[in-house]
Amino acid sequence: AAFMVVTPDGVISRYIYGVRYPPRDVRLSIVEASQGKTGTAFDRFMLTCYRFDPASRRYELLLTVVIKGGGSLIALALGIMLFVFWRREYKYGSGRKPVAVIPPEGA
Repeated sequence: AAFMVVTPDGVISRYIYGVRYPPRDVRLSIVEASQGKTGTAFDRFMLTCYRFDPASRRYELLLTVVIKGGGSLIALALGIMLFVFWRREYKYGSGRKPVAVIPPEGA
């Protein structure tokens, strides 16, 4: 048993095999077949995170997308944190009190 997804041109875009069809796979294959013209913005976002794996015949999460997203969030958080610290140091100074220099006796 298979579920076939057809593009607007009449070309078969995807076969989804089995008796039960995961709703996520059906939705993503329809959006992919229509070249992103149907579906919600969330569906188009999901297509950037998932790719069809012919070996497993399912849509699989792309690990590289997750890693790039996590790295970008960490870099953004680090940039914001450094900006706040530098701004605070510029506004209030370094917070250290100057050390009094006592001249040696006999000088």
